[in-house]
Amino acid sequence: MIMLSNLGSSQNAALSALMNDNRLEGASIGVCVLAYESGEEIIVSNPDLSLSPASSVKVLVTHAALEILGPDHQFVTKLYQSGTIAKGGVLNGDIVIVGFGDPTLGSTNFGEEKYAFLNEWLQAIKKKGVLSIAGDIVVDDAFFEGSPLEGSTPLEDAGNYYGASVHGVNVFDNACALNLASGPSSGDPVRFIGVDPELPGVSFISEATAADDRKDNAFIYGQPFDHERYIRGTIPKGSKGFQIKGSIPDPAMVLGNELKKMLAMKGISVSGEVRVVRETTLFPNLTLIAEKRSAPLSKIVYMTNRKSINLYAAALLRHIGMANLKVGSIDAGIKALRAFYGEKGLPLTGFWPVDGSGLSRANAVTARQLAMSCNLFSQSTEKSFVESLSPFAGRSSLLVKSGYITRVRSYCGRSTLSDGRKVVFAVIVNNYSCTPTEAKNAIIPFLESISSK
Repeated sequence: MIMLSNLGSSQNAALSALMNDNRLEGASIGVCVLAYESGEEIIVSNPDLSLSPASSVKVLVTHAALEILGPDHQFVTKLYQSGTIAKGGVLNGDIVIVGFGDPTLGSTNFGEEKYAFLNEWLQAIKKKGVLSIAGDIVVDDAFFEGSPLEGSTPLEDAGNYYGASVHGVNVFDNACALNLASGPSSGDPVRFIGVDPELPGVSFISEATAADDRKDNAFIYGQPFDHERYIRGTIPKGSKGFQIKGSIPDPAMVLGNELKKMLAMKGISVSGEVRVVRETTLFPNLTLIAEKRSAPLSKIVYMTNRKSINLYAAALLRHIGMANLKVGSIDAGIKALRAFYGEKGLPLTGFWPVDGSGLSRANAVTARQLAMSCNLFSQSTEKSFVESLSPFAGRSSLLVKSGYITRVRSYCGRSTLSDGRKVVFAVIVNNYSCTPTEAKNAIIPFLESISSK
């Protein structure tokens, strides 16, 4: 169905060109442009066709998180001691880290150095008078429930940084840097040199080869908590320090290990080991040493949408579930999301999100639902959301969140028409047979037609 209302000939032509573009032959296309605030239909074409939105699903999650948690909400990670400090500065007990699902701990996305929070914790431990620890470093990773990996995340994504799993304790964006070296000729084996940060007990097996192609075509295969990960694909031949980014299999273990190392560097010995607790545990006689609060949620949403950070969106979905249903799981997050939008008046037919990031092709929403979600804000959250959208093609009047996975291109957001009218919009294209660049180029003229220059 196509319905046009009060549009110029150029916009009519742009819509017709999009729907009949030979590059998109055989593809499913949903388009919905609604008037800002009133929701009046301005342009619709298959607006209720349920399609995979890729990363545009982040709009639904970040919007709900801002409304449910509030733009000033902060996540926290707490550092405790158990036991008492004896003469000579000996802590007869453990250092206990308790995570509450902050996805940004140790991230450099918010203006802090990577290890800044650990240095703060070290100073707090020293201020307590601790000179040695006659116990363990215990990391409580039990805040979230269920699988740490989102829904139907593809196997080839899970080992890479953009497919990082979500935990009660997350650190360094749950990402690690692998250093590789390749031989001088195409087909030569690729050697694994090292990884930063250290991943205790994890080994990497390289099955990758050198190639004439100068691009990074290497991928890491592995699931959460795997002790063996495989590197496959190709990197440029003759590389001596080629770097690719992977996901951290066990962020809680990495955090505990990094803290123990830094304590040793400052002359504070730990006689015990690093232990991770993954079930709810009561720790007797805990004393708070320090806590690390995240940036406000408004800034996290900004990074989530501007940089399309899957980890943050996946964590926010779980936090929505925790806030509304007291369960920090994917299923609870999806139930809370559906309830939130149902109460907002969003039609839920065809509304089937399965993750927070959009990585899974099993996600399904309609163009109407995406467009409407950009129009349902309270006064306290609207500014934070709009600022998280990116100007498209240099046009300040066209603010978008884009999405891309295999055979999926999507765009949604807000715009101002050439006649000054403000609109919300969504365009979703699935199962095109052309290249991703060709699909994008087919959509751009339509987006430009619904914005002022």
